[in-house]
Amino acid sequence: MTIYCPLHLEEHYNNNGFSYLAANQIGNFTTFGSSYPGDELPDQEKVQWQDVPFHFPLHRQAFNNIELDSQHIPVPIDLYSTLYILGAADNGSYHEFIYFERNGERMGRASLDLTNWTETVPHYNEEMMFQCSGVCTQKGALLTSKQPIIWFQKITLEEPISFDKILLPDNPCMHIFALTLGKEWSI
Repeated sequence: MTIYCPLHLEEHYNNNGFSYLAANQIGNFTTFGSSYPGDELPDQEKVQWQDVPFHFPLHRQAFNNIELDSQHIPVPIDLYSTLYILGAADNGSYHEFIYFERNGERMGRASLDLTNWTETVPHYNEEMMFQCSGVCTQKGALLTSKQPIIWFQKITLEEPISFDKILLPDNPCMHIFALTLGKEWSI
């Protein structure tokens, strides 16, 4: 049986990927100023995919995702076997490594792979979590030729790792909206 630990990432958010066109609030998910239409995404902190719970960013926050910039994310120390991520890449699909530390000592690593937000087919076996009707531009228009996606990615560790910190890579084209850790519990 899997026990889930949804993480609160708000203090690590550094990017605004959602636009609210009716309120003239323009996001900036990509380097070109494109973003998701925020009104099409859930405005609730708790969302779920299959049985996995997540803490999702609420509407109209100043920032709503982590643009990967070598952040260190503290987590409750435990023995984890799986990471569940809601995320996407922009300007391509990317592969990087994330590292795990316990008390400052590196304990292992895992591959983080995220498909481009406007691709219709995942490159890394993700599943579609949310799909919007179009892409918001920096000029406040909704372009419906692309329907951006937030992907669900499951990373199963080769063996469980005990850690208290996740070290993210430096790749500003990769974004994480929500992260849940999984640990196995047996009776």
